[in-house]
Amino acid sequence: MTTGRDLATQGTVMAGRALQLGIMLLLVGVIGCGQETQGGQSSNDPLDQLAPTGTRPRVLRIGMTPSSGKNTAEVLAPLVDYLTQQLKMEVQSVTASSYDDVENLLRHREIEVGIFAPLSYVKAINRKTEDHQALPINGLPIATVTRRGSPTYLGYLIVRQDDPTQELSELRGKTVVWVSKSSTSGYLYPRALLRHKQVVNEGECPDHFLGKAIFAGDHIAAIEALHARQADVATVGGPFVEDSGLNPLTEQLGDKGGRAALRVLAKTDRIPLDCLVVRDDLARGLAKVLREALMTLHNDAKVSVALRDSWGMNGFVAPKHQAYETIHALQEAEEASCN
Repeated sequence: MTTGRDLATQGTVMAGRALQLGIMLLLVGVIGCGQETQGGQSSNDPLDQLAPTGTRPRVLRIGMTPSSGKNTAEVLAPLVDYLTQQLKMEVQSVTASSYDDVENLLRHREIEVGIFAPLSYVKAINRKTEDHQALPINGLPIATVTRRGSPTYLGYLIVRQDDPTQELSELRGKTVVWVSKSSTSGYLYPRALLRHKQVVNEGECPDHFLGKAIFAGDHIAAIEALHARQADVATVGGPFVEDSGLNPLTEQLGDKGGRAALRVLAKTDRIPLDCLVVRDDLARGLAKVLREALMTLHNDAKVSVALRDSWGMNGFVAPKHQAYETIHALQEAEEASCN
């Protein structure tokens, strides 16, 4: 398997860009290491930046990207129930209209918590204003999602089992179904893989190599489009292929049949999972109780199993922002070759 460093050096990406992202993160205050509190004393807890008298909503709204389409609200149901009990307040899930809409919901204060897809999170903290200055997101990251104990996952390029394609080079001119241009596993990383494997020439846009492109909007729709022979290859997140319960073909083809209908043509490097961000006007005490509930969720076996079965994820760890630096580098390489 290739490393993130290998991928990040493809195209026009320079080695110093990861460092630039780290500096930018420090400037906008999302890392929180050694931040100054309102009293002027140093704190190692980024949540100490929040005011103790901040917002304490009657309902805590959690926004999430529509990764599972119309079923996204059901995906978060075990987490919503768990947090309702732990926080002793009403909690609701909100499905964003698109991957980038989570940022809009947070910015317009229509949610208190946002679960950002990795690329959406990186795009949000690197958003540029008209004068080309980085626009900091109005929130603080408090957790990264984990899957089977790992804060990373894989992206897959998949074909139908009866498709004769065996090599990435055979995809030239083929119809591809992407998830969204803001999907990390369903767009950015598969395109980076094509560059890394030199299937596309250095500096060449993958769109010039592949044929017609379809954007499904979510992973489930992408798999369904592939199965319906609307495309020759699909790019999706690993959980939707690896876990029969998340595979949309399981219902019609059975447990083994759903997975057997698909074949993995290639897999990406490991990708950091979703980042959970709280609004910057949330009350400090509430934010800390929320974070503690997330960090100890794995201790509740019943909730952990239920969340694993519905979402494919079943825990949280403290965010490590270095993990998202490769995504930023790949995003720049993509923009350099395709814009």
